[in-house]
Amino acid sequence: PNKILKIPHCDAVNIHPSLLPLWRGASPIQAAILNGDKKTGICLTRMVSKLDAGPIFVSHEIEIAPHETAGLLSKRLSKLSAKLVENNIDDILSKKISPKEQTHENAVYTPKIKKKDALINWSLPAFKLHRQIKAFNPWPVSYSYFNGKNFRIWDAELSNNNNLRHPPGTIVEIRDKDILVSTGEKMLAMTRVQLEGKKQTTAVEFARGYDCLGKTLGC
Repeated sequence: PNKILKIPHCDAVNIHPSLLPLWRGASPIQAAILNGDKKTGICLTRMVSKLDAGPIFVSHEIEIAPHETAGLLSKRLSKLSAKLVENNIDDILSKKISPKEQTHENAVYTPKIKKKDALINWSLPAFKLHRQIKAFNPWPVSYSYFNGKNFRIWDAELSNNNNLRHPPGTIVEIRDKDILVSTGEKMLAMTRVQLEGKKQTTAVEFARGYDCLGKTLGC
């Protein structure tokens, strides 16, 4: 509320992990990965009553690595935000830095992530599932079902295999380092998985213990 924001004699500063006004809201790191963004960053803003809508004191942009999970990106952004605050907080509080208004008409909001959002829809293209798996690692972790049990997919890679003869979600091939699964477009190569009640393991180790070739995930 504005009455609380007016209590301090100086500006209340918000640290937000996105390039505002893009990805205002609760899940900006996950949203950037899900959207396939190449860049993200940190913004130090003046707190206002409207969510993440305050003018920007300082921002810093970084590139998102191709295989970066939300967990890894979050750690990088945390370190960056600490440096950004350390280098600029005195100038912000002494009003040497004048904040610039956001372009509000370009604002995009991201909702809070729920566990159910992590359920994999195998009919989607492999590249979208790959983004989802990265965005939801380490929480809530993308999942499907194998023989009626919860089946988490912690890590995966894109495959150039275009074999679409199998229904989406079918385990098509067990290779040396991964398991190929059919999707709505191309194949997804699972590399680290976790069956309900078991420890996280490589996909190949999982395949050694279970008769999974030809089975359909999601059942």
